[in-house]
Amino acid sequence: MSKYLFFVGSDISKAVIDISYHKDGKVIYLDQFTNDEKGFIKFIKQLSELTIIPKEHWMICFENTGIYSKPLLEWLLKNNISCKEENALRISRSLGLRRGKDDKVDSMDICQYAFEKRDSIKPSTLPKSLITKLKKLLARRDFLVRQRQSLKVSLKEQKGFIDESIYKSLELGNVALIEAYNHEVRSLEDAIQDLINSDSETALN
Repeated sequence: MSKYLFFVGSDISKAVIDISYHKDGKVIYLDQFTNDEKGFIKFIKQLSELTIIPKEHWMICFENTGIYSKPLLEWLLKNNISCKEENALRISRSLGLRRGKDDKVDSMDICQYAFEKRDSIKPSTLPKSLITKLKKLLARRDFLVRQRQSLKVSLKEQKGFIDESIYKSLELGNVALIEAYNHEVRSLEDAIQDLINSDSETALN
């Protein structure tokens, strides 16, 4: 008999994750959350209010989408919540013909997959050394993304309050800075992907 009693499916994209859960023989769509720690805490809190099953008996399943699934994987492992980062092709083969690209439906399909594999599913793990490196790289990437977004927003807020010629000059400077941030973010993402590919458990296959 499986130790897992509460099954959750997550469809992960660059910025958001869609969450579904299995309860009373049905797969139920929960909501969409941001793909960051704030979003993870929020959906775990909401799920905790929907079930009395302790977290040690949860299984959260999601597709391996490379860099975009790693923040959730790292956070769940850090918080001792069992999860399975599964190969997308394996899920598709198990479920047969899927219903097209719809994040809400995909999260429900992934949840159904986890439930059907409840007796054989094995949680994902990461070596401690890999977790440490991954955490540092992801934290740096998140910092740069926030700084880049601040640049984009701050100048727009000043428009209308400063001379147009000054605004255009500042805008040109901002474009250069944002491109520099883009370059650094891409470099970090490449480093993260290289780290992921170095480990057989986390590599896309």
